[in-house]
Amino acid sequence: MENKCLYECNNNYENSISCNRCQRWSKVKYFIDNCGINISNVYTDQLLYYDSDEHAYNRLREIKNHVCEFVDKGKNLSILSNDLSFPQKTVAIKIMLKYFDEIWAHSDYCIRGYYLNINEWLQKMKIYNFLASEEYKNIEVIIKNADLIIWDCLMDFKLSEIEIRLLSIFLTNRLHNGKSNIFIGLNIDYTKYLGCLTAQRIGCFETIKIEGDSIYEETEEME
Repeated sequence: MENKCLYECNNNYENSISCNRCQRWSKVKYFIDNCGINISNVYTDQLLYYDSDEHAYNRLREIKNHVCEFVDKGKNLSILSNDLSFPQKTVAIKIMLKYFDEIWAHSDYCIRGYYLNINEWLQKMKIYNFLASEEYKNIEVIIKNADLIIWDCLMDFKLSEIEIRLLSIFLTNRLHNGKSNIFIGLNIDYTKYLGCLTAQRIGCFETIKIEGDSIYEETEEME
């Protein structure tokens, strides 16, 4: 994955990943490469919000700027919007990237944050013998141990009883172990999609609702 370096320093040759002297970028790049999604361009996107959502964006910025405290205390967040025009995914990833930037100096090379598309992940469950595969075992370990998981539920799909049970088990275990979670989705009742128990647990997360749209611009907001 060809990620442009996030940092500028004397040893950074034209901000290229060819720079191998920077321990900071080497560690952060490892986190990015193993976070479950190609986010090579996301960290360059900046968002401009509408006045009606100023309070929501201020709170999101506060969480991002104090993300280590958020994760250390095992806090949980839901970012919901009325439609898919708001890029919750981008905002959640910005929070995760900030976490990577804060912890690199005292972290081993391990998966500290992970993005999980619930629909894609559970669709794989339908594949014969997937539960016995190495891919599933790896994901299972990641979900169990990662400091921060982004659960992407930006679709109005209904899960089977088995899928609901698996999702509930994974989420419940993370909550019991004090692991942080960010849930992104539409502002709807998820009971019929994710089951009562999972919907109730997510309903207990701190919830930030975005009423308006958001656009990408050259701005200082939500970097």
